[in-house]
Amino acid sequence: MMQLIAYKAFGHPKSRLLDKAIGITSFSKYSHAELVFSDGTCFSSSGRDHGARFKHFIPDPNRWDIFELDITQEEENHIRFMAELYVKKQIAYDYFGVITCGMHLCLLNKKYFCSEILAEVLGFIFEMDGFPCIYSPGKLAKYAQEPLRRL
Repeated sequence: MMQLIAYKAFGHPKSRLLDKAIGITSFSKYSHAELVFSDGTCFSSSGRDHGARFKHFIPDPNRWDIFELDITQEEENHIRFMAELYVKKQIAYDYFGVITCGMHLCLLNKKYFCSEILAEVLGFIFEMDGFPCIYSPGKLAKYAQEPLRRL
Protein backbone atom coordinates (compact mmCIF):
# COMPACT_ATOMS: atom_id res chain seq x y z
CA MET A 1 0.00 0.00 0.00
CA MET A 2 1.27 3.45 -0.87
CA GLN A 3 1.35 6.12 1.84
CA LEU A 4 1.71 9.83 2.31
CA ILE A 5 3.66 10.75 5.43
CA ALA A 6 3.70 14.24 6.96
CA TYR A 7 6.41 15.51 9.33
CA LYS A 8 5.19 17.17 12.53
CA ALA A 9 6.70 20.65 12.80
CA PHE A 10 6.05 21.00 16.53
CA GLY A 11 6.16 18.97 19.72
CA HIS A 12 9.41 17.04 19.52
CA PRO A 13 13.06 18.02 20.09
CA LYS A 14 14.27 17.24 16.55
CA SER A 15 12.08 19.86 14.85
CA ARG A 16 14.20 22.74 13.57
CA LEU A 17 13.47 26.44 13.27
CA LEU A 18 12.79 26.02 9.52
CA ASP A 19 10.24 23.27 10.31
CA LYS A 20 8.44 25.61 12.67
CA ALA A 21 8.58 28.51 10.17
CA ILE A 22 7.06 26.33 7.46
CA GLY A 23 4.32 25.16 9.82
CA ILE A 24 3.52 28.71 10.90
CA THR A 25 3.53 30.28 7.41
CA SER A 26 1.49 27.44 5.91
CA PHE A 27 -1.00 27.42 8.82
CA SER A 28 -0.26 23.75 9.42
CA LYS A 29 1.16 21.39 12.01
CA TYR A 30 3.32 19.82 9.27
CA SER A 31 6.55 21.02 7.70
CA HIS A 32 7.40 18.23 5.24
CA ALA A 33 5.70 15.49 3.23
CA GLU A 34 6.87 12.30 1.50
CA LEU A 35 5.27 9.64 -0.67
CA VAL A 36 6.16 6.12 0.44
CA PHE A 37 5.92 3.47 -2.25
CA SER A 38 4.85 -0.06 -1.36
CA ASP A 39 8.51 -1.22 -1.39
CA GLY A 40 9.40 1.38 1.28
CA THR A 41 11.12 3.85 -1.06
CA CYS A 42 10.30 7.47 -0.20
CA PHE A 43 10.01 10.29 -2.74
CA SER A 44 9.98 14.02 -2.11
CA SER A 45 11.87 17.25 -2.63
CA SER A 46 13.99 18.16 0.35
CA GLY A 47 16.15 21.14 1.22
CA ARG A 48 18.41 18.85 3.23
CA ASP A 49 18.97 16.72 0.10
CA HIS A 50 19.01 19.71 -2.32
CA GLY A 51 15.84 18.85 -4.25
CA ALA A 52 13.92 15.92 -5.75
CA ARG A 53 15.18 12.55 -4.54
CA PHE A 54 14.38 9.00 -3.53
CA LYS A 55 15.39 7.89 -0.04
CA HIS A 56 14.96 4.90 2.26
CA PHE A 57 14.06 5.47 5.90
CA ILE A 58 11.51 4.24 8.40
CA PRO A 59 9.31 7.09 9.64
CA ASP A 60 9.16 7.47 13.42
CA PRO A 61 5.42 7.65 14.28
CA ASN A 62 6.25 10.16 17.05
CA ARG A 63 7.48 12.60 14.38
CA TRP A 64 5.39 11.60 11.33
CA ASP A 65 1.68 11.12 10.65
CA ILE A 66 0.98 8.33 8.17
CA PHE A 67 -1.91 8.34 5.67
CA GLU A 68 -2.75 5.29 3.56
CA LEU A 69 -3.52 6.06 -0.09
CA ASP A 70 -6.07 3.98 -2.00
CA ILE A 71 -3.93 3.47 -5.11
CA THR A 72 -3.73 0.51 -7.48
CA GLN A 73 -0.36 -1.01 -8.38
CA GLU A 74 -0.70 0.39 -11.90
CA GLU A 75 -1.30 3.89 -10.50
CA GLU A 76 1.64 3.53 -8.13
CA ASN A 77 3.87 2.47 -11.05
CA HIS A 78 2.81 5.57 -13.01
CA ILE A 79 3.46 7.86 -10.03
CA ARG A 80 6.91 6.28 -9.56
CA PHE A 81 7.69 6.77 -13.26
CA MET A 82 6.80 10.48 -13.00
CA ALA A 83 8.84 10.80 -9.78
CA GLU A 84 11.86 9.22 -11.51
CA LEU A 85 11.65 11.88 -14.23
CA TYR A 86 11.86 14.67 -11.64
CA VAL A 87 14.80 13.02 -9.89
CA LYS A 88 16.63 12.54 -13.21
CA LYS A 89 16.09 16.24 -14.01
CA GLN A 90 17.78 17.07 -10.68
CA ILE A 91 14.98 19.45 -9.68
CA ALA A 92 16.19 21.86 -6.98
CA TYR A 93 14.35 22.63 -3.73
CA ASP A 94 12.17 25.75 -3.60
CA TYR A 95 12.76 27.44 -0.21
CA PHE A 96 10.78 30.56 -1.13
CA GLY A 97 7.84 28.52 -2.41
CA VAL A 98 7.43 26.45 0.75
CA ILE A 99 7.32 29.60 2.89
CA THR A 100 4.78 31.35 0.63
CA CYS A 101 2.50 28.41 -0.31
CA GLY A 102 0.18 29.13 2.62
CA MET A 103 -0.49 32.53 1.04
CA HIS A 104 -1.15 30.87 -2.35
CA LEU A 105 1.73 32.76 -3.96
CA CYS A 106 2.99 30.67 -6.86
CA LEU A 107 6.17 31.32 -8.76
CA LEU A 108 6.72 29.84 -12.19
CA ASN A 109 10.18 28.45 -11.64
CA LYS A 110 11.88 25.10 -12.06
CA LYS A 111 12.18 24.39 -8.34
CA TYR A 112 9.79 22.39 -6.17
CA PHE A 113 9.19 22.08 -2.45
CA CYS A 114 8.07 18.76 -0.95
CA SER A 115 4.28 18.89 -1.06
CA GLU A 116 4.32 20.77 -4.37
CA ILE A 117 6.22 18.00 -6.18
CA LEU A 118 4.00 15.37 -4.55
CA ALA A 119 0.83 17.20 -5.67
CA GLU A 120 2.37 17.42 -9.13
CA VAL A 121 2.98 13.65 -9.47
CA LEU A 122 -0.35 12.74 -7.83
CA GLY A 123 -2.05 15.17 -10.23
CA PHE A 124 -1.21 12.95 -13.20
CA ILE A 125 -3.76 10.43 -11.87
CA PHE A 126 -5.95 12.26 -9.37
CA GLU A 127 -7.99 15.44 -9.55
CA MET A 128 -6.30 18.14 -7.49
CA ASP A 129 -7.93 21.39 -6.37
CA GLY A 130 -5.72 24.10 -7.86
CA PHE A 131 -2.10 24.32 -8.85
CA PRO A 132 0.47 22.09 -7.08
CA CYS A 133 2.24 25.16 -5.67
CA ILE A 134 -0.67 25.88 -3.29
CA TYR A 135 -0.31 22.50 -1.55
CA SER A 136 1.44 22.96 1.76
CA PRO A 137 2.38 19.79 3.66
CA GLY A 138 -0.77 20.29 5.77
CA LYS A 139 -3.06 20.81 2.79
CA LEU A 140 -1.67 17.70 1.10
CA ALA A 141 -2.17 15.68 4.32
CA LYS A 142 -5.78 16.87 4.43
CA TYR A 143 -6.22 15.91 0.76
CA ALA A 144 -4.83 12.42 1.49
CA GLN A 145 -7.52 11.88 4.14
CA GLU A 146 -10.33 12.45 1.62
CA PRO A 147 -11.47 9.96 -1.03
CA LEU A 148 -9.12 10.38 -4.02
CA ARG A 149 -10.84 11.52 -7.20
CA ARG A 150 -9.41 9.79 -10.25
CA LEU A 151 -9.19 11.71 -13.51
